[in-house]
Amino acid sequence: MQPSLNFWPLLFTGFSSIGIFYSTRLLVRRDPKRQSDFALAVYVILQSLTLFEYVLYWTGLIYNIPAFCDATVLFPLLYGPCLLIYFDSVFDNQKNLQSYFPHAVPFIFFLIFKIPFYLSSADTKFYHIKNVQFYFIFDYIGWIKVLHMSMYAIVVIFIIRKQFGIGFMRSWARWIAAFYVLFIIMSAAYLIFSSEPDWQIQYDYYMSLASSATIFFMAWYDGAKINLREGNSIAESLIPSRVKLTTTSANESANTKYGHSALPFSAIQKIADELDRIMEKEKLYLENDLKLEKLASILNVSKHHISQTINRVHMVNFFDYINQKRIDEAKRILHSYNKKELNVLEVAYMVGYNHKGTFNSVFKKITGTTPTEYRKQIQSSPSFN
Repeated sequence: MQPSLNFWPLLFTGFSSIGIFYSTRLLVRRDPKRQSDFALAVYVILQSLTLFEYVLYWTGLIYNIPAFCDATVLFPLLYGPCLLIYFDSVFDNQKNLQSYFPHAVPFIFFLIFKIPFYLSSADTKFYHIKNVQFYFIFDYIGWIKVLHMSMYAIVVIFIIRKQFGIGFMRSWARWIAAFYVLFIIMSAAYLIFSSEPDWQIQYDYYMSLASSATIFFMAWYDGAKINLREGNSIAESLIPSRVKLTTTSANESANTKYGHSALPFSAIQKIADELDRIMEKEKLYLENDLKLEKLASILNVSKHHISQTINRVHMVNFFDYINQKRIDEAKRILHSYNKKELNVLEVAYMVGYNHKGTFNSVFKKITGTTPTEYRKQIQSSPSFN
């Protein structure tokens, strides 16, 4: 088969190249303390390589690189685990990467049966290409992948629903989950239509468009998470000029973003004092889905000035500021109720968290210890009666 190129393969090659470039840059510049950058980079690379393999088939170049034949067929079994790691990290429920190993078992299981094909001769792979057969001991591998991705979609949606509300973070997470669900729907539709006798190459293009859209939108929305943690809305955070590829520390954010602000520090301190007074009196940080707009309305100042104040005075972003307030409240509760052995989950609910794991993770991140260990320290102190 003579290699040939037309508009669609060139378009998808461009999307694949952009995805690989973005992921590589993300891996090089990622924050080593957070796994979200790593998980998203792996997800986008897997999607991009899959898209590239499709291009090789359409253009006939696969005959020049038979080693690439079906090289990405099992990648969808890793999409769900990557998103799980991503959201755990974004919502401060990060675990060791080793603990996620069981999620890779389905991929490894099917890979074992695929290895003989990968080690086979070029003639065997050419036969495979011409006959469009999956080299598996199992039938319906396509539907197995769709089912696997769907199960993780349910898990991810459940995780998002359990998260505490701070600003627009939950709505933003739902959008990313929606992109993933749309890709699953397109994958199922592709399997249905590909079995029809009047199959056309356009169906392949539609599937690749869905993959390209997933690559683009997930990268775009991921870049917005920094601004979302500052308290900005989704629309404001998605402005291209404000999208960043890597996370920024609180100190760097305060120094670079507001270091040359026209707002005098006396005004900033006044806003900070009023903000702390309102927070102490009304405990607004306990509200579900608390947004920067509400604080701006109460204090009668702009959202930008409140965000600037939190950065300059507390050296954290809006997201972490609310978390700090909630953990301070949890510490007060643990001190007040230490004799009653209040359940940790009850404390989590009292300070605005919907999930014990997230509460434990945030508590340990801020205090260096878990709520249970913190309570033991209180009980062992000389002042405990």
